[in-house]
This record gives sequence, C-alpha cells and structure tokens, in this order.
Amino acid sequence: MPTMSPDLVIHIGPSERMVVLDTKFTASSLISNRWGNYVFDSSHLYQIYTYLRSQEHVSDSHRCASGILLYPTVYEKLSETIELQGHQIQLATVNLSQPWNEIEKELISLVIDSEKEKTGY
Repeated sequence: MPTMSPDLVIHIGPSERMVVLDTKFTASSLISNRWGNYVFDSSHLYQIYTYLRSQEHVSDSHRCASGILLYPTVYEKLSETIELQGHQIQLATVNLSQPWNEIEKELISLVIDSEKEKTGY
C-alpha cells in the first residue's frame, strides 16, 4: 500500500497548530469540468482532505490541522478557502516568475494568513 505523506508540515508557535502544505506542479492550476467551467482538480482536494482526516487520531494538533494546496503560476493569482469537517483547506497559487525574495514573502504570507483565518487573529 502506498503511504500518504505531505510535502511539508508546519507547527506554529506555542499552540503547536499545524498547517499541512502539499504542492502540485501541474501545467495548469485549474481544469475544465464537464460544463466547461474551470475548477480546481478534485483529486488534489481529496488527497489533502484524506491526509488531514486520517491523522486526526494522532494528537489535538492533528485534529484541527489546516491544509494548503499550493500551485505554481506565472499569470494569475488564485486563492480559495473552504472548510470540510473542521479542517480549513486553502487552495492557492504562488507566482514563480518573480524574484526569489518575493516568492518567499508570498509563501510566508500564505501560512500566516491561513493561521489568522483559522484562529481569527
């Protein structure tokens, strides 16, 4: 059986809140659904959702962990946040055509904003 392993798990501050980050390097962040609308790939969402749910028994931090699905982009910025059974999941892009220091700021901001949205501060 294959094992599920995210790309990065971040423990934030003394509360030990967890953010699970999984990157997807695809040609496009969005796919066309059967009605011709562009949407995020549901298989990616199912993957991070399954990881979050399957680890809930490990600790309180795992039980309320947040997730980020991160996609590369050079054109458009996308950011959507959903909540599924107590887990906040953000789907976002990072612009890889900018200088490294800007990429770093964008990545840090994603994690900080995810934490602010989950905790309210």
